[in-house]
Amino acid sequence: MPVEPGGPPVHRAEHDVVVRAPADVVFGIVSDFAQWSRFFPETVHIELLGTDGDELRVQIWRAPEGADGEVKTWVSLVELDPKTRSMTFRQERSAPPMASLSGEWNIEPLDADRSRIVLTHAYQLVDESFQAGLDALIDRNSDLELGHLRDAAEQDHLTGGLVVTAGSSAELPLSAEDLYKRLVSTDPGDTTVRVGVPGRRIVERHFAADPSLAVSTSVLELVPTAAGVRLTARRHAVLAAHTDEGTSIDSVKDKVRTTLEAEATMAVQHVAQQVGDGTDPVLYTEVVQFYARQAHLLDSGEAERWADTFTEDGQFVQNARPEPWIGRDQIRERMRTGLDRIFGEGLQRRHWLGMVDVVSSDDKTVTTHYYAAIYSTVKDGAPQLYLSTAVDDVLVRTPQGLKVRHRLVSHDNVR
Repeated sequence: MPVEPGGPPVHRAEHDVVVRAPADVVFGIVSDFAQWSRFFPETVHIELLGTDGDELRVQIWRAPEGADGEVKTWVSLVELDPKTRSMTFRQERSAPPMASLSGEWNIEPLDADRSRIVLTHAYQLVDESFQAGLDALIDRNSDLELGHLRDAAEQDHLTGGLVVTAGSSAELPLSAEDLYKRLVSTDPGDTTVRVGVPGRRIVERHFAADPSLAVSTSVLELVPTAAGVRLTARRHAVLAAHTDEGTSIDSVKDKVRTTLEAEATMAVQHVAQQVGDGTDPVLYTEVVQFYARQAHLLDSGEAERWADTFTEDGQFVQNARPEPWIGRDQIRERMRTGLDRIFGEGLQRRHWLGMVDVVSSDDKTVTTHYYAAIYSTVKDGAPQLYLSTAVDDVLVRTPQGLKVRHRLVSHDNVR
């Protein structure tokens, strides 16, 4: 580990932990910077800046005190060696009281399903009076990071991982630089830490998220296009340890993924509404006709044909129901059951849709927001307002025309 020659004394520390996972699995996590927030609890983001010979230049942002403290950032030079499963690192410029800081991760195979992680540090100080405090800090952080890395590797090896991701995109008619300025001018909230790479990316780590999530982050990526900028909102979550024996981990992940998809879609829609891009009248007519045909199918009791207006992996989410309908088959089954009950009670339902807003669109996806009022009428009776809702859709283009990939129905009587 390189240190400043002829400088202050070099202090060294070594920490290790045994992991019930193969060495290659562990090294795969360590060498993937996108996963560092899983086992570095204070890490907000790591940005790859480029290369310097065989070394990678990465910028690291950490929030040691969570959302209540100062965000610290520095640039490190990192060298990966997959053959020896090792990674060396050194800070390009250390902040006082450090004069220099470097270290190494080594993953040693113990057998086919176990490995040992060894983390070493070497550092120099500008003032030796800080040694005791920094020794304690390195001990604390190393033990914490090794423990989280052990848990992440064992979860990946034993259960297939607890990471859930989702995303949504839209193309907007302004430059990446202008959009970035708009986005960073907003308030992230008291429990969120935000960092940004100008014109390219904004990352937020949420420190007071759902207790069922060990890690929760949001990423807004900006990519310049010929028409302006493509905005992609991504949501990443790591589930907390799964302890409910009555619920499978896959069902929990599906539920969280549905929530993340809705959040990512809403994030893109919100930005698109602020930008205020114009709507193609031909597209608007196509969308309104699509909704009219959907309503006619539903009110005529044609659950099967109505379900066919969703993609095969489509999702139907309601804030009044705890579980989403996932997949066209389940959507068809649930709606068939509901319509049979309604018609069996002698009711006629009519869906009235209005205030349709095409929030954003590109050649593959259309996001919309609209209102839906549902009236219910019995024979010889007067129509009664049954339900008032707001709906957010993600539509996709298919060879058969528009289809719903994700629908969120928000009932007005549910807060």
